[in-house]
Amino acid sequence: MTGVDTQAEDREAQLGRRLRELRTGAGWSQERLAEAMRAAGFGWRPNTVTKTEQAQRTLKATEAAVVAQALDIEVAALLVIEPGAVHVRIGDPHQDPPVLTPEQAAAEVARLRERIERVAAALLPDEEV
Repeated sequence: MTGVDTQAEDREAQLGRRLRELRTGAGWSQERLAEAMRAAGFGWRPNTVTKTEQAQRTLKATEAAVVAQALDIEVAALLVIEPGAVHVRIGDPHQDPPVLTPEQAAAEVARLRERIERVAAALLPDEEV
């Protein structure tokens, strides 16, 4: 097994834990989520929920969208895995751009926002920025 396979398995396990966390946080049983998925046209049973939460099966994108809708959450909430696990790439994706942590990306966004505000103030002196 390669490092890439291990990383994918780790992410599947994290996604499964996140699904369980959000489902139980909403007060939903595995049966209730399976019923909602069946109502949406998916052949889910409670053991499908179990297998997904235990990373024994992959959650498809179409399923994630319906799960999020059922639990009244954004799909992004389901996909946020662990702090520091998400990185942002800035620059040309065809080159080897630096990878930023969420904290570094937030600092870069703040810096760019300040620059935009200064430029807007210079160009629009009579306007409120």
